[in-house]
Amino acid sequence: MNSFESMSEKLKQTGLYHIAEGSLIYYELCAYAEGLDILYEVLNELENECFIMTAKNYGLSVPEKIVNKVNVMSSRQSRRSSVINALSVTSKDRMMYSLEKYLNIFNIKGEFTENVPQKKITLVCETGLTETQKQQITYQMSQYMPCWMKLVIEN
Repeated sequence: MNSFESMSEKLKQTGLYHIAEGSLIYYELCAYAEGLDILYEVLNELENECFIMTAKNYGLSVPEKIVNKVNVMSSRQSRRSSVINALSVTSKDRMMYSLEKYLNIFNIKGEFTENVPQKKITLVCETGLTETQKQQITYQMSQYMPCWMKLVIEN
């Protein structure tokens, strides 16, 4: 039901108005309806953008900026998944077994190997990454790594 139908139905129920096509009240309601329909469209978009699962534009880009992360994949669903994973990180997620969880944040497929004597964790990526992406991801993942370990990313 659009704005015009909604308003005319409510006014007819009062019994005070007879809304016939071509009448002044009909034209007045049409004018109101035009403005209200635009407003409803904007409000529906705003409502969708407020929730990550329905966001299509700024509802995804703003949380991505907040968590300051690189997303290798550009599909909307992968962006949603990445933001949700990043926002689910807790202070208890700083162990080696938790690093797999972090791969999901960056939408990267790969495998970790740990070399304790060299104080190094190597990530062998199935996803091809540029040097810039490697640097950004190394920087961002370092906040989740044990402080004595260094992350090395290989393609």
